[in-house]
Amino acid sequence: MDDTVLTVALVGAAALVMLWPMIRMRLAGVGRVGASEVKGRLDRGDDLLLLDVRSAGEFAGGHIAGAVNVPLDTLDRRLAELREGIAAHRSAAVVVVCQTGPRAARASAMLKRAGLADVSVLQGGMSGWSASGLPVSGPRAGR
Repeated sequence: MDDTVLTVALVGAAALVMLWPMIRMRLAGVGRVGASEVKGRLDRGDDLLLLDVRSAGEFAGGHIAGAVNVPLDTLDRRLAELREGIAAHRSAAVVVVCQTGPRAARASAMLKRAGLADVSVLQGGMSGWSASGLPVSGPRAGR
């Protein structure tokens, strides 16, 4: 019996750790948006800021055309530096991109706290974008 309780507790704790970024995102009022929806909005010319929070090396390896790279580990520091730019995008939709989603969830919560109203996370990140066959700029282009 004690082994079963311990196993259930460990599995529950592991699940919570894995799901925490998504839980935090929901608590912050951040939604998720699919790759095809983002592509459609870009094609229509909607006021959309794509913020890629992957490392500079990941970004250089392939990214969505027009995305701005601000690695997650610099975002907090750069928020203060970019206050004016952020103010210009307070009413624009911001879609945060990482490789699969967790870093984007953390970044989106930071952006919401900074006062941005319309923040969402690209569902599946760059992995989902690429898997959907959507265009990638940089070295991965055409793959």
